Amino acid sequence: MKKEIFAYIRTSNAAKAAAAKSDSDAHQLKTIKQFCQLKDWIVKDAFYDLRVSGDNGGDFREREAFSEMLAEMKSNGVKTFVVADAKCFAKSIITAAIIGEDLRAYGLAAMDASTGKDLAAKSNDNPEEQMIQNILMCLAQYDKVKIVSRLQGARRRKKKAGGYIGGTIP
Repeated sequence: MKKEIFAYIRTSNAAKAAAAKSDSDAHQLKTIKQFCQLKDWIVKDAFYDLRVSGDNGGDFREREAFSEMLAEMKSNGVKTFVVADAKCFAKSIITAAIIGEDLRAYGLAAMDASTGKDLAAKSNDNPEEQMIQNILMCLAQYDKVKIVSRLQGARRRKKKAGGYIGGTIP
């Protein structure tokens, strides 16, 4: 019998228009399904948190689908979920650590389709692997900061040029 897993998809497009144009969720699901096919796993269900920050610490109120998925995992036989990459899991090392601790407490796994690593695993016997995982999470956090910086710069330039930058139209 094939191992059943859940797919978790998270996008952080804040604007509804940008989220509607984005194919990030479809791309993530495709990546997850390809990974599962290689592992001979089957995706039992997919959970989508669209327009949700990956940097919200342990506060899962914004991550409604994630909370729903965890509740199902704690009550049924599915013990693994797969994300397309570490950035879809969390965009800060603190958020990743909090989620990882919660998953370990219940014996759950969070697989990264891009590396094949369990993002929730705590490897005390392999410090190099732990260091690499921490570096990957730091890179995800850095990526988030760079994206925010680029967006803020674009908004400033558009405002300076007299363009509409969001909010209530004056």
